[in-house]
Amino acid sequence: MPQNGRNILLLALMLLLACASIVSRAHAEEVTSTGIAPYDPGREAVAREKALHDARRNAVEATSGGIIDASTTVRNNMLVSDNILSRAAGYVSEYTVLSERKSNGLYEVTIRANVLVDSMRDDANTIRRLVALQQTPHVIIKIASETPAENRTQARRAASLLADKLKKSGLTVVDKPLTGTELELNLALEQASTPATVLGVQMMVNEISLVTDIVRPSDGRTLASSTETVKVNGLNKLQALEKGTKECVQKTWKRLARALSRSWEEEMESARTLYVTVLGLDSKANAETLAGAFRSSVPNVETAALQSMQEGEARFTLRYKGQPRFFTDEISMRYFRNRYGEFAVTSVRDNVITLTRQ
Repeated sequence: MPQNGRNILLLALMLLLACASIVSRAHAEEVTSTGIAPYDPGREAVAREKALHDARRNAVEATSGGIIDASTTVRNNMLVSDNILSRAAGYVSEYTVLSERKSNGLYEVTIRANVLVDSMRDDANTIRRLVALQQTPHVIIKIASETPAENRTQARRAASLLADKLKKSGLTVVDKPLTGTELELNLALEQASTPATVLGVQMMVNEISLVTDIVRPSDGRTLASSTETVKVNGLNKLQALEKGTKECVQKTWKRLARALSRSWEEEMESARTLYVTVLGLDSKANAETLAGAFRSSVPNVETAALQSMQEGEARFTLRYKGQPRFFTDEISMRYFRNRYGEFAVTSVRDNVITLTRQ
């Protein structure tokens, strides 16, 4: 190759390396941090690991200022920050121990760590969305099947009135599932009319009942119920139904808003069993490692056990505190992918989840 050609090739390689270095620095920030942990004689190895964990967490905390969102409340920013720090190990790509010492019952380690700031920022946005979702009940209002056909038009009007009032109270009302976490509010409107004579005057006593059930869609379980009944006198049954419906909505909506908020909070925090199938694992050892990753790295996983492994298909049972959707969001976050690889969410149906190793 001519000299000029070699020089051009050399220059191109140098530029490529320089660009790679710039990209690397853009994605990782170098931080020096110190961690400490108490130790007992003979248990220095355990103390050292705890001190290293503390140092990595402190390195992540030192670079976490960029995840603060000015449009988010102080409380929610603190929640996001705490959630990021609880996942700190997933944001340190590598570290070097600079010094370590024991003094006055403490083990101290100083490290130089590369913190994946972009990963942290991406996950902060996901966590911010999940925090907001957990705090705001999401509801779908449906007309119950037992509502008589002649009452359905008025029942839809009742649903619209109720939706407006629930929205004003801070709840989110949607027409169809958007997040997979919504509660259903099933609404039935009933009318019973009885002829009566009052002071010699013929009239009709109309008893209007608005029955609402808060239902978990995944299994159809009723979480709370409410019935409001009013009486309206009048010969015009349609006018009586309209008036009685408005009175029922007015009397019941605040109680319903409180019940929905309580049910939502319980659903967000309740523990449930998840049945997770992971395709594409090449060994039982890798499946056992993944079970350990679920237990140690994913917040709110209380237990995780490998049930079977056959032909690359691993089946796990997990005890998880939260919605199935939140678990799939967790394993899609960068902190988990950085440590354990990519997993595509193939399907989520109730508490049954299928993932595929990429």
